[in-house]
Amino acid sequence: MTRGEKSKTQKKINSKSNSTRKGSKELEKAQDLLKFGSLRFEKCELKEAYEAFLSAYEFSKKNHLFLEQVESLCGLIRFFGESLQLKEMEKHEKKLDQLLARKKHQNIPVVWYTKGIVASYF
Repeated sequence: MTRGEKSKTQKKINSKSNSTRKGSKELEKAQDLLKFGSLRFEKCELKEAYEAFLSAYEFSKKNHLFLEQVESLCGLIRFFGESLQLKEMEKHEKKLDQLLARKKHQNIPVVWYTKGIVASYF
């Protein structure tokens, strides 16, 4: 698959995802929570990062925002991996795998990045 074909495929996936999404307010709120969690995680403010990722996951799940659910679960997995809480990390990895199994056409780079980062912790 060439680079151009990949971008066309990704555009199709994104357009399908966006067409089934809730209004822009819900999407924007979920993305803001994810950005906040990422910023806090980078600054090692882990309690705030955890709360933001958890809020983003719950909000995204409630509003059926697939990509934001995936991203928030990835944030939680990295959080628990970083803090070496193996049981919690595996619990959230299982949730992520179940979520991805329902959307087999989705190939999301952040998932593989997260799995690679977490594997390097152990």
